[in-house]
Amino acid sequence: MRKLTKSEIKVLNQLYHMESMYTLQDETGLQYGELFDDLTNLISSRLIDVFDGASAVKPGFYDLDNLGDYHFRITRLGISTLINSHGT
Repeated sequence: MRKLTKSEIKVLNQLYHMESMYTLQDETGLQYGELFDDLTNLISSRLIDVFDGASAVKPGFYDLDNLGDYHFRITRLGISTLINSHGT
């Protein structure tokens, strides 16, 4: 299990409910580029799921260049990783 960065922990803590990239930016105070990097890392690590807009539908594919078009939510693996990161 990889070690989470402080900003990734901030992002994961906001994703117990589905959120857009812009809401995450407001809630975490992260700059766009930093949030973009965190989201792409969390997606590739399967710690968050991507949803088409505010619907609960996972798209067959998504455009990483336009993450603002999607919403995100933490996965079970993400919750487990987040819980384990507090113990270290």
